[in-house]
Amino acid sequence: MEPKKKYYSWKQFDDDVKYLTQIIDKKIKCVCGIPKGGLVLAVKLSNSLEVPLYLSLNNANKKFKQNEILIVNDIVAEGETFFNLKLINNYKTLSLFIKDGAQFIPTYYSRPCGKNSWIFFPWDKN
Repeated sequence: MEPKKKYYSWKQFDDDVKYLTQIIDKKIKCVCGIPKGGLVLAVKLSNSLEVPLYLSLNNANKKFKQNEILIVNDIVAEGETFFNLKLINNYKTLSLFIKDGAQFIPTYYSRPCGKNSWIFFPWDKN
């Protein structure tokens, strides 16, 4: 079956970040983005939440408690990326999209999507 293509706009991105900023725990002290899909989102959330951006989880762990760190990625398909980080439940996690049937459910997400969906983000080369 061919993937169902979905185009995600900058406006949708801005709207989702506004929504997510409102529901994120105020105890968050920093944002870490998973390269490469999570970096654009991490920068935007860092600015919106007025907290620092860390490119290294190891560096963030030196300064903050796990429950003060928000780890972000653009999409959770199966959840392998988050699982590969060997996340302990104390970290907060966020994704713009989560696919049906994902084995990992982030703490926060803005949009569910079908397992067969292919999302084209505005920062990706289409």
